[in-house]
Amino acid sequence: LTPIGPNVGGGGGPDEHFCYYDSKLCPQGYRSPERAEGRYDALSNSAPHVMDSYGLGKLIEHVYQHPRVGGSGKVPQKLLKATQRLQTLNLKARPRCGPLLKCPVFDVEYVRTMTFLDTMSTQPYEDRMVFYQRHSNLTQAGSSGSMPEFVARHKLLPALLHQLSTCSATPAAVSQE
Repeated sequence: LTPIGPNVGGGGGPDEHFCYYDSKLCPQGYRSPERAEGRYDALSNSAPHVMDSYGLGKLIEHVYQHPRVGGSGKVPQKLLKATQRLQTLNLKARPRCGPLLKCPVFDVEYVRTMTFLDTMSTQPYEDRMVFYQRHSNLTQAGSSGSMPEFVARHKLLPALLHQLSTCSATPAAVSQE
């Protein structure tokens, strides 16, 4: 196996299904130059993260150019160099995506809230209660920590329902105050 699929005929690279569906399912703008040109042999000799890195760089640019972001339509200066490195033509120079999450641009309350909601089931009971108390006004429009309705509906509500069903599953949990 190569990082992107089975080794076909000893030549490396993806199988024919990957090649076919890659061009059909992945938007052209997010496909790295080597993928767009069909040079999968270059990818088979690279680290697995290089395709994801390129796509993330493009996604960051796309998000910051969207009119609803409210900025200048440009990637923040703190992210600019990282975005350029993510999209470099030199496959060996493309960084992994994980360290980028430590960038101060991503250290905001909204990201911390989404991360907590993703890991809520593994958090101690006390931390979950503090979260609920601290974020009791998350869905109120105009509040400083408001969250979009679709996030409240599809992320917060399922987490709350899961929490309630877990708490009410045992008589001991129901009797707690």
